[in-house]
Amino acid sequence: MRFETFALLSLSTLVGCGASVRAQNGDGGNAMDGSRPDASSPLDARSGPDATPVDIVTPPFDVPIGVDVPSRPDATGPDVMISGDARGEWRLTTFRFDLMGAPAMLNDTNRTLPGDPINRYRVNGTLDIRDDRLAFAWAVLRNDHALISDPTVDIDEGYSATAFFWNGRLDSANRRFVTGAIALDFAFETPDILRLSSERDGWVALFRRELRTALPTMMTVRADGQALQISAGTSDPFVRARAALLWDLPGSAQTLETSSADLSFGGGGVQATYVLELPGPASSSSGPVPFGAITTVAGVRVAWAHLIVYDDVDRNARFNSSMAGGSGPDIVRGVSPIAIAVRLDGTPDAMFDSTPFRLLKPGWQYVNVERNSDPRPAVLIPYAMNNPMRPDVPISETAVRRRILDLLP
Repeated sequence: MRFETFALLSLSTLVGCGASVRAQNGDGGNAMDGSRPDASSPLDARSGPDATPVDIVTPPFDVPIGVDVPSRPDATGPDVMISGDARGEWRLTTFRFDLMGAPAMLNDTNRTLPGDPINRYRVNGTLDIRDDRLAFAWAVLRNDHALISDPTVDIDEGYSATAFFWNGRLDSANRRFVTGAIALDFAFETPDILRLSSERDGWVALFRRELRTALPTMMTVRADGQALQISAGTSDPFVRARAALLWDLPGSAQTLETSSADLSFGGGGVQATYVLELPGPASSSSGPVPFGAITTVAGVRVAWAHLIVYDDVDRNARFNSSMAGGSGPDIVRGVSPIAIAVRLDGTPDAMFDSTPFRLLKPGWQYVNVERNSDPRPAVLIPYAMNNPMRPDVPISETAVRRRILDLLP
């Protein structure tokens, strides 16, 4: 089935071109055409900033069109200004836009869309604004899964789940967050509904003021995901494909594999499904988290795990690879930007707010391992857990050289 789509432009591309933000430079626009390996419809995305500063934020969405768009609740005139305080935590609830003259809308609840009665789509996103920092995680999900929306760019940046973290300054008077030469503008629908929008491109993203929550640590963690090959036809063949959770071990660069599963690629070798389940025994104070992966950081006990796909070259059903700081022949083929993070007990001290775990809520949560902006090496940015996504792994055509991050001291 063929249907028109609105596709992801990576955050780094948007910032570099001047889109998504107010910046001092811009280009005359760009066009991107590609094909998604896990769907029959082509991408047809055209987006680009003007030669002058723009005030848009284009989320990483790959969505069909054809849904009626309700009117903006405060649309009583161009000069309407509703007061609000941007500080705090927000959850993405609605994304509305026009594409080629047709209105479209996604919200945070799964729904079928005209032209695609089989699949169900929704968004998941969080926004955290403080006086001196801004954290953002968002995704478009099809049947609760992220997807590869542009196979022509870097493995992370062509993925429909992304995040960023900025150190900067909140300018409440001018309704913007400023970092360096870049400014992200916002407005309010109501004091508790924050809006990012573009009049030129005709879209609106709405965020509801809402404290983030995590899932209880005692419940079973069930990572029900998909491994997605960017280009199955030109990829190196697997000896034995496996998905695994790799827990960061404190005090070393080593990892602990606690859950893994063989993968069987179907549908032309494009995708494989897996279930990585960690039970939460009532007798354990850490629930499904392996005890050796827990450490105290700035007064709080935390743990976190990468989600990877690897080629089990020696067929021993365990991850052992010289590519990840250990020894062995196994080859890393995909490291998901989505990870599992857990915050247990403890009282944070003054240093906790400068650690990679600063945004975690008590409990376990899916996070984006945001490693493309300050501070280094990464910040774990949570997604909304009221209706969680399923963690997926984009798979490279060849070995992945990116480092398995060691964030625990």
